Amino acid sequence: MENRKFHIWSEGYSITGNSSGAIYLGEFAADTFEHACDKWAKTLTDDYSRKCYSPAKDGKLPSFWGCRLYDNEMDARKAFG
Repeated sequence: MENRKFHIWSEGYSITGNSSGAIYLGEFAADTFEHACDKWAKTLTDDYSRKCYSPAKDGKLPSFWGCRLYDNEMDARKAFG
């Protein structure tokens, strides 16, 4: 299958007094969005951050620190802007 370019966005969060809107994580070429997220996770510079990445599984989206990853800004902004 031919590689496509995927934009990766993390949804926002609000927890224990901290919050953030959606965050753009970058663009990666892969055959699927899930593989693009796996490639992004390999760019994380420390072991702890890499452990906080959860690949797609059982129909659930990939996530980082419990925040779901999306291929577009609009979906990422639905939770906490």
